[in-house]
Amino acid sequence: MRLGEDFLRTMPLPNKKKKEGKSKFMDRCIADSKMKEEFPDIKRRIAVCISKYNEKSEAKEAKDGKYKGKPPKKKKKKSKY
Repeated sequence: MRLGEDFLRTMPLPNKKKKEGKSKFMDRCIADSKMKEEFPDIKRRIAVCISKYNEKSEAKEAKDGKYKGKPPKKKKKKSKY
């Protein structure tokens, strides 16, 4: 089940701080008391924190003009034989 953007915006979730790396954000997000209350299951909490981190990272890249989405999949070359 993928969490919708509306759901993530309505919850009081931690936000990524400027110059905060993924590891630091994930540690802080997973340990957050409100996150523990809203998502007692650690796997669910990790998934929500990853979604929140990716949301902020993609928004920054889009703002900077760097985000192009996922690269297209390469097609396999067919063998002549």
